[in-house]
Amino acid sequence: MGSLIVFAGYGQERIVEIKQIVNRSLLGLGGAYVSGCLFFGVVGKYFFNLLFKNDSADLLHASLILIPGVAVFGVAEPFYRALMALGHLRLAFRINLVYPVVSILLIFFLAGMTALDRFASAYSLGFALTAILHIAMFTIIYSDRKGVRGSSGSRPQEKLRLASDS
Repeated sequence: MGSLIVFAGYGQERIVEIKQIVNRSLLGLGGAYVSGCLFFGVVGKYFFNLLFKNDSADLLHASLILIPGVAVFGVAEPFYRALMALGHLRLAFRINLVYPVVSILLIFFLAGMTALDRFASAYSLGFALTAILHIAMFTIIYSDRKGVRGSSGSRPQEKLRLASDS
């Protein structure tokens, strides 16, 4: 059984093992994500009242916006690493470019909110969308049992080159 850290050494020949690790990580990290968000939702108010006597409501509200969006990126981290290990470096990089673009656009589109909530929302939604895209792309590419969707025997790096050449 391998670790998420050594995905880069696995390569395409160990796609089944990578998929198993990613799926197990999704269950573990997804459970931790949900329980952590619920825990903070219940305990956060009391924690912030103890730490910040003044303006704790504003900070709590911003934290309730930030934590779910940023933490979901941790849930998607195994998918991101798997994409890179399997030769989809450009795809992983392009997906990561979504984050700054979405965040900057949302800062302008959410102009009616308070500054703290606007920046927290833009930051959180940018991370969340990037995480969802990492999970979705890995699932789309490696949805069949053999590894590469519609596998023609070629390696993912070759498919990326062919796709970028056209």
